[in-house]
Amino acid sequence: MCSFEPQRTLKEIVNYACSHNTQLKQLGIRVKGGSSIIFPRISSCQALTSLKLYVYPKGLYINGKRTLFPKYLNLPALTSLDLTYFTFCASDNADHAEPFSSFNSLNNLIISSCTVMDAPILRISSATLVNLIMSYNSPDFTKIELSAPSLYTITFDGIPYQRLSGSSLSSVKQVKIDADISTRFEEFSLILFNWLQELDNIKSLTVTASTLQILSLVPDLFNVKLPSLLCNLKTLKVKLKSLPFRLHLISELAMFKNKSHKEIHKRPEASAEPFFTIPEGIVDILFQNSPSREIDITDYRSPHQIVQWVEIDLKTVIINGGYR
Repeated sequence: MCSFEPQRTLKEIVNYACSHNTQLKQLGIRVKGGSSIIFPRISSCQALTSLKLYVYPKGLYINGKRTLFPKYLNLPALTSLDLTYFTFCASDNADHAEPFSSFNSLNNLIISSCTVMDAPILRISSATLVNLIMSYNSPDFTKIELSAPSLYTITFDGIPYQRLSGSSLSSVKQVKIDADISTRFEEFSLILFNWLQELDNIKSLTVTASTLQILSLVPDLFNVKLPSLLCNLKTLKVKLKSLPFRLHLISELAMFKNKSHKEIHKRPEASAEPFFTIPEGIVDILFQNSPSREIDITDYRSPHQIVQWVEIDLKTVIINGGYR
C-alpha cells in the first residue's frame, strides 16, 4: 500500500510543470503549508505570463505563518500575478517592501491576506500595471505607496487598515470599494476618505452601502467644503446587499450622528436582517465638485428583503434588480 506524501507529490507536480518551462504560460498552485520547493522551480519558467499562488498557512486560520515572497523573482513575461497568504520582506535598512518592481510586463496584480515584515510600508512599483486588487490584507503594515503611472483600476475589499499615497495616481479612473470595519470606526473612515482625496482624478466610483456608511462617520464631513475632492467624478455605482451583523452598528452610529439621515430601504418589524441606509447628503459630498452626476443603484439582496423604494432627489438615478 502506497503512502501519500503531500510535499513529495507537490514537488513532483511542480517539477513536471516546470520541466516544460519554454512552453508553460499559465501556472496556478493552491497548497497548504510549506512552499520552499515552489519558487526555485518557478524562476526557470521564463515564458510564464500568469501565476496564481495560494499558499495557506498551517495551524490556525488567522494566526498561521504566511509564506515569504522572494525579494526578487525573474519572470520577464509575467503579465498577471495573484497572491494569497504571503509575507513581503523589506530590503536591508529600508522602511518598505517593494516585491513587484522586477516584473517589467505586469498588468494585473491581486494581493489577498498578505502582510509586510519588518517595515510599515508596502510599495507597489510598476510602469505597466493597469489593474490592482487588494483584499483583506493584514493590519501589520500601515501604508501602501503606489508608483504605477499606467494604473487605471483599483479594487478593494476588506478593512481599510492602510493609508494610500502615490506620486502618479492621476491615471486611476475607476475605483471599487467594499469596506468592512469591526472597531475604530472614526480611524477607518478617515483612511477611506484619504483614499478618495488621493484618487481625486477618478471618473467612476463603485461602492457598497456599508462603504458609504463608513465614509459618513468622517468628523465634520457634512460641514466643510472640499474644493479638490473628486473633481472629475461622473458615475457613482452603489451596491445594496445584506450587511454582516457587526455592521449594524455603522447604521446606528450614522443615524445618531446625522440627524437628517434618510432611509432608502427600511426593515420590516418582523425581519431579523440588519437594515442599511444610504446616509442623506453623502452623495452630494462626493459630487460637490463634479459638473454632472449619474447614480446607479443595484440591489443584490434576495426579494424577501426588499421592502420599498423611497424617492431621493438626484439628477439621474438608475435602479437595477439584479438579485443574486
